[in-house]
Amino acid sequence: MKVSIKNWKNRIMSAEFFLLGILSFSLISRYIFLYALEMPMMLPEIFWLLFLLLNIRIYVKDFSIIKNKKFLISCAFLLVLFLFSVFRGGSAYSTLSYVQSLFEFMFFAVIFMDYEKIDVDKMWWLTFGAICGDLIYIMFLSVDNYANVNHIAWVVCCVSSFLVKGKYKIVLSYIIAFVAAIFSGYRINIILILVSLLVCVLWMILKKRENSIRALLVRLGLFVMLVCGTVFLYINLIPIIQKVASVFNFDANKIFRVVNRLEMFFSGTSGSGTDSHRVELMSMVFKEFPNTIFPSGLVRGPVDGNGWYYIDIPLILFYEIFGSVLTWIILIFLIFWSVKLIKDSLRLPDFDKAYILTALALPGLYILLLTNGFFIIANSSAVITGILVGTVLKYARAKSRIKVINREASGRNINYERGLENEKNCSCADEA
Repeated sequence: MKVSIKNWKNRIMSAEFFLLGILSFSLISRYIFLYALEMPMMLPEIFWLLFLLLNIRIYVKDFSIIKNKKFLISCAFLLVLFLFSVFRGGSAYSTLSYVQSLFEFMFFAVIFMDYEKIDVDKMWWLTFGAICGDLIYIMFLSVDNYANVNHIAWVVCCVSSFLVKGKYKIVLSYIIAFVAAIFSGYRINIILILVSLLVCVLWMILKKRENSIRALLVRLGLFVMLVCGTVFLYINLIPIIQKVASVFNFDANKIFRVVNRLEMFFSGTSGSGTDSHRVELMSMVFKEFPNTIFPSGLVRGPVDGNGWYYIDIPLILFYEIFGSVLTWIILIFLIFWSVKLIKDSLRLPDFDKAYILTALALPGLYILLLTNGFFIIANSSAVITGILVGTVLKYARAKSRIKVINREASGRNINYERGLENEKNCSCADEA
């Protein structure tokens, strides 16, 4: 069987994205820069630049970003943020590490808003590489007790597996992610995987289809699978985790953390001190609102040495960057367009897959916004977040333009009808 040149190029590109996911978007990057090379900070951008040079003809249009007004204004804002934070007593190195992630978030948000479009197949390969890299690190290379993985990449991988060719990718993505999630020691990883699966199945049940017996049977079958699967997981999830742990001989303390906290999560209790403390921390979003109306710079991390606030309460980070009022204005704007995007993914049969992927990944992103700030603090995670937010902004701009065009067209029709009416009245007057 002959394979066309185009297919070979696609396979090579997919392999490149997979390797890029391992080397730059997973914890392997952490191991390379911090432990193997013993560098003071991570520089995953090296692999991005190498990938860009290998595919310069495809991505040459992205260089237009250097004269993009949104990009230049964002760079100026980040520079002021950096200088202001250092002026207030923050460590230049610590502040730079935060600004570095924010820059990458902003860079990719602008790229995918103005120049690029998500290729769902390539995105799966990239994020699947990230999951595989995280699993390799957790099982064989970890020197930490617990490791925060690229959560948002995991969500995108699990979601995109439903949208690409080859249904084996669904099974592969969820099995590897589930095993890695158990060994990571964090229940949030398991919760994100289950939420991603639930969102995808619900989308398949609720999305608009042709009215036929076959479509009805497909919906009914998916609904039965969802109900049975939910009941099965609720009853057997903990035993499954314990069985997988025994097969792979996982660290007992990590398994206890996952099992114990999941049991509390399913029972609706917060018996551990950590959970009670987290509930108290989340109340800071309201307590800090009147104290951070205006931007304060990066204070808690670089100045006070309390960077964990940015991880446990991500909104505090945005309070300090934008101020509490502007943060909620931005958040409400994004939520509004996210809801519209999700609605369109359900009611439009031929909706763009890039938009569908973003719509299905957004619930996971908003869970992280409330619980774990690594989606914006970590370099590789900030890139995926930037891509999703950039796609939402592109959708918002496209819909707004359509409304403006329709409004203008409606105005022209009204003026045209009025012109005809005036012309008719003038003709009647002349005849009289």
